[in-house]
Amino acid sequence: MSRLVERVTKAVPQAVPARVDQDLVSVTDIAQRASRTRESVRLLVEAKRGPGGFPVPVGVVGDQIKVWPWSEVRDWFDKVLGIDLGENGVPSLTAAVLDVGFATRRSPGLATTLGRGWLAP
Repeated sequence: MSRLVERVTKAVPQAVPARVDQDLVSVTDIAQRASRTRESVRLLVEAKRGPGGFPVPVGVVGDQIKVWPWSEVRDWFDKVLGIDLGENGVPSLTAAVLDVGFATRRSPGLATTLGRGWLAP
């Protein structure tokens, strides 16, 4: 993964990447992108319709609105429901690893604190 961080930072040398945008979505956003009603998505999220196993939300914003990384929702629709929503995104784990890689470039001491083994090429 450190090679990917290196490629990103070399592509635009004057930039200092801070993080990868996770593209977080709410039930309303999911309904819109998946061409479903909000109620249909809510039932999928609560496992009251469909096979269950909807991704776990990564957080709550505003007035207790749950949010998910779009890449996880998109993958769930594809793998579980067999519906290709036709969009791409950065997988959550890849984004998290890139975020750590960018952080260690900005603060080199952080790599020592975290341990270098998992960031090795």
